[in-house]
Amino acid sequence: MTRPFISVVVPVFNEEANIGNFYARLAAAVADKAYDVEIIMVNDGSKDSSLALLKALAEGDPRIIVVNLSRNFGSYAAINAGWQIAKGDAVMSISADLQDPPEIINEFVPQWQAGNDIVWGVRSGRDDPYFKALFARLFYSLVRKIALPDFPEDGMDIGLFSRHIIDKYLLLKEKNGIPFVTIYTMGFRQARIPYRRMARTAGKSGWPFWKRLRFAIDVLVDYSYTPIRLITFTGTIIAALSFLYGALLIMLKLFFNKAGDGWTSLATMIAFIGGVQMIFLGVIVEYLWRTSRNAKSQPTFYIMDVIRNHHDEHQAKL
Repeated sequence: MTRPFISVVVPVFNEEANIGNFYARLAAAVADKAYDVEIIMVNDGSKDSSLALLKALAEGDPRIIVVNLSRNFGSYAAINAGWQIAKGDAVMSISADLQDPPEIINEFVPQWQAGNDIVWGVRSGRDDPYFKALFARLFYSLVRKIALPDFPEDGMDIGLFSRHIIDKYLLLKEKNGIPFVTIYTMGFRQARIPYRRMARTAGKSGWPFWKRLRFAIDVLVDYSYTPIRLITFTGTIIAALSFLYGALLIMLKLFFNKAGDGWTSLATMIAFIGGVQMIFLGVIVEYLWRTSRNAKSQPTFYIMDVIRNHHDEHQAKL
């Protein structure tokens, strides 16, 4: 009987302080299990010694494949690059920062073997700094209300996906979306494994506040019509209020011979409507930019080289 083959895709950006411990924990987690693995470490343009460390690990472990991108494209592009290389019957994605436990693979695999096409690791708690956790909590609450009602309350950053799920994802024309959210919206049979997200103990996060804010905007714009509907609704309300205000001024002039409040009220109204218009134009431009970006069909990443020190039946498929 053929043993299951699992691909573990790991985006890496400036993680020299964590790579050794991550690999040690993952290798221990998959040792002597009833499945085989390949470990695809995607170097996303690291500026530190991450690439050298990954090459050294690959020299000592034939299961490791190092995918070296030409520059930093972001973790989502790195995940996509790893998924294109992966040949496993199932593909797991996890970060190298050790905030998410590598050992969770041994909870994922049984759920996948039980017939689930998608297995998520969902946070049951998190040890992140207070304001980072607060921002995440507010953001995911907003996502659940206006875009994805059943989305996990604290989101998810790790998962395991059947081969046919990855194949279907790679066929999608939309290449600039968020991989995990896109797969979540695909449906199929899904399971959830709760775990506690740990605080980062080494290295620096590659997700500063502005990147998290951009992620929030991407989710709300890419996976919800609510911003467009909000524009229509607000425009209708403003138009109705403007009509009523105009009617009130006319009635005051006709029946009470009173003029309006003068330039102050007019300037205030113009400034308010102008501000609303600028916000709405920004929302519309977000959608137009995404349409233009997808129409260009530009690659979201470029692979400089792939480093492997083995050749087996799985890699013969490449």
